[in-house]
Amino acid sequence: TLIATEGNLIDIVWSKQRPTRPCNEIIPQPIEFTGASVEMKLIRLRAWLDEKKIQGIVLNTLDQIAWLTNLRGSDIECNPVFFSYAVVTIHRAVLFAGGTDVNNIRTESSSLDKHLGQHWEIFPYISFGPKAVSSICLSSNSRTSSLIIALERSTATMAMSLGLEEVGIDLRLIDVSPIEYMKAIKNQTEIQGLRQAQIRDAAVLCTFFCLVRRRNYE
Repeated sequence: TLIATEGNLIDIVWSKQRPTRPCNEIIPQPIEFTGASVEMKLIRLRAWLDEKKIQGIVLNTLDQIAWLTNLRGSDIECNPVFFSYAVVTIHRAVLFAGGTDVNNIRTESSSLDKHLGQHWEIFPYISFGPKAVSSICLSSNSRTSSLIIALERSTATMAMSLGLEEVGIDLRLIDVSPIEYMKAIKNQTEIQGLRQAQIRDAAVLCTFFCLVRRRNYE
């Protein structure tokens, strides 16, 4: 039996020794690398929401958010992602990222502000929670009496699920996020990028194998 606790037991163990959460620069990916704009990706996701009669979706998987926003980061070593959450409705798209000051995110790079444009709003990462999700979804769907929000079953935490239900949200737990299917089907730009990456990777491996072989003969 699973029992929800008021606080995070791991946080108690960490106490004051917990290291600071990384909050590195967020870098926009130009369309020549992604092959699809931020606007186009949101259109595809909102078409899915409309088809399923769902008012919004909460995203907490970092690679899905990075793909959807065409942004990359380095908050996790050897992974091009950044700590974040995202909420997308028919009319709004909100990214929870960065530190406590949203202006720092926008001013990190003038290209980042231009990249996001009017398609995404940015809230501080620490402001994410059930009440924030409810506020965003209600403001975007004021005419809807029943607020149905999608949440990926395999990546959502119990705290998130219970918290959203407590603020009156009707959760639609889905087995796989629609973004995973969108990511799986590569466009021509992404396919070409994969090919170029494999060529560079192969060249580095050949260099490494050559060095190993030379050392074995020395």
